[in-house]
Amino acid sequence: FFFSSRRRHTRSLCDWSSDVCSSDLKIENLSYVDQTFDLNAGGVISLSSGVSGNKAEIDPTNGNLIFSANTGLALLNSTQLEIWGSNQKSVTFNGAISGTSSANKLIVQANSFVVLNAANTYIGNTEINAGQIRIGLNGDISSSSSIFLGNGGATTTAAKFYLNTDANG
Repeated sequence: FFFSSRRRHTRSLCDWSSDVCSSDLKIENLSYVDQTFDLNAGGVISLSSGVSGNKAEIDPTNGNLIFSANTGLALLNSTQLEIWGSNQKSVTFNGAISGTSSANKLIVQANSFVVLNAANTYIGNTEINAGQIRIGLNGDISSSSSIFLGNGGATTTAAKFYLNTDANG
């Protein structure tokens, strides 16, 4: 898989450097196998657009992407996280997504399947324009985040939101 910016800098994971974050960032799985991000305990991938309203994108193009419980994502400044997908591939976040700006959003686009298995603390909105979000047993969306289904109220998109419950219902 690759990290890349919209300015066409493309680097493999082992050769990633900070200049990639100076524009919209993209994490994409171009392989046909699951790829897992597993940092040391407490590790965080910081996503900073540097410019108001810029987006970071995660796209499981050909294979699923998994962020381990050791790997959190921090949305810095006003970075918005967009999840794209078109092949029914998934992105699973076992570590928390954090962000301290109301502009820090999680936006699910296209035919994406997103699983949230941690207590997330980003405070911007959660928008499901198309695709699905599943909140796992240990997962949570920050209480300050509003959830929007559908692309601006359009009825032609399929947006789904699931909450898992424990054995007691």
